[in-house]
Amino acid sequence: MSQRPRADANLEALGRFWRRSPFHDRSIEEITALNRRVVIRLADLTLIVTGATDLERCELPAVWLRESLMLAGEGFKLDVETETGPLRVAGSDIRLIRNSDLAMLIPPIDA
Repeated sequence: MSQRPRADANLEALGRFWRRSPFHDRSIEEITALNRRVVIRLADLTLIVTGATDLERCELPAVWLRESLMLAGEGFKLDVETETGPLRVAGSDIRLIRNSDLAMLIPPIDA
């Protein structure tokens, strides 16, 4: 059984989340990479890219200006433009957590 349909659903959920609550002008406080995971901590949310295969960091602190998310092979590429340069991450799936109560927003477990 493939994990691809679930990953596609998570990427679609992130797109819907961004339409309601864009990351534009949010401060990127920390970027951590460990065990093929990239953790991007914003002031109120944490975005986790799993199955990460590529990372190009921006200088921190930075402000999230705009993003593009595109499917690429078995995964996706997230390209974020910040005021200090590009942040690029390639991975296979994505998670979104609300920092205040650690609720898992994507996939929607604790919404």
